[in-house]
Amino acid sequence: MTRNFTKDEVSCKCGCGLEMPQNEQDRLQHTRDDYGKAIFVARTISCAKHNKKIGGAKKSRHLTGDAVDPEDRTFENSADRAFFIKCATKNGYNCFGIGGKRLHMDARYEDKFEIVLLWTY
Repeated sequence: MTRNFTKDEVSCKCGCGLEMPQNEQDRLQHTRDDYGKAIFVARTISCAKHNKKIGGAKKSRHLTGDAVDPEDRTFENSADRAFFIKCATKNGYNCFGIGGKRLHMDARYEDKFEIVLLWTY
């Protein structure tokens, strides 16, 4: 847990008790600090069983705990979303998937503080 994120927000949604590693919780908190507004979390870490149940990718970054899917209501508009991505990149998130209003971000490349992968879905 961090100052702005509850245990439920940084844990697998199935209730198994699996939590994001503390360093990834801290990365998310630093991103929130830079963003300056609430980040509503749709998904963080998932256990293999839950990931399969919801149709997640077999090699999903949610399995390792370095991925976050913010809820759409986090962003006021596209400029706000762009600012958020800038804050996330500053904190080491370097892979982003964008689908309509949905956003996925992860930090699969250590020590890369730039966008390395960007895809749509």
